[in-house]
Amino acid sequence: MDSINDKQLANLNAAELALRLNLHDNFIDEKARSHMERAMNHLREASLATTGDTRARTVDDLVSDLKKFERLIAAATQKVSVPKSVSIKV
Repeated sequence: MDSINDKQLANLNAAELALRLNLHDNFIDEKARSHMERAMNHLREASLATTGDTRARTVDDLVSDLKKFERLIAAATQKVSVPKSVSIKV
């Protein structure tokens, strides 16, 4: 069983590396970037689940947590943005 888990972890690590390389591309489409970032989170959870780590979340829990985080970031960026008509002098 350990050799199967080792092979799975190696494959997950290779997939994560490939995604990381793609995410460093500055010309990546916004939709593609979003999907790749979500995939990175799923890969990390899959790695935890493969090692038997009890902290691994279910897919539904992970998606729920990611949505909460996205809403938090959206709310934070809306509150911080300064209207273009406002000029700030330093």
